[in-house]
Amino acid sequence: MQMNTCLSGLAGCVARTQYPAVVDEAIQRIRANDALASSADAPYVAQNGVEERRWICVTTTEQVNVCTSHLTTAGTDAGTANTAQCVELTAVLQRFANGGPTIFAGDVNRLDSCAPDTFWNETDAAATQARGIQHVYGTARSLKKPVPEIEPATYTDHDVLLVRARLKPPRL
Repeated sequence: MQMNTCLSGLAGCVARTQYPAVVDEAIQRIRANDALASSADAPYVAQNGVEERRWICVTTTEQVNVCTSHLTTAGTDAGTANTAQCVELTAVLQRFANGGPTIFAGDVNRLDSCAPDTFWNETDAAATQARGIQHVYGTARSLKKPVPEIEPATYTDHDVLLVRARLKPPRL
């Protein structure tokens, strides 16, 4: 489940965010969909007005690598911060995929994919708010291609992108 709760205080959606209502809405969505929480607001370090993104990846008890991040909104043209972050995200996901099934959900702030070629890609293109820039990627060899669902969100600038993916049976 990809949700942007807009609680960093840095984004333009802060005026729409109502705390704690946005957190309550997130909890309700997670429980209703029996989903694991994945925060779109990845940790950052602000130095000299520049936001440095970090990738968050964990391995579940089922040996699935789960990653998230939130790329900058600073343009998607060649040479921009978002493009550099997209290239880095592709490399990070490829490294994790070499170690097993990998899934990513995040706000990449771009319409085109940052997924490695061996991943499937789903987006919130059918959303009513800020469509197409939240993405979910999964390793095609180990995760079945899912069908995305969009759920409206009240207290943030993105709808909720819900993607269910099942592990493929191991090859014998």
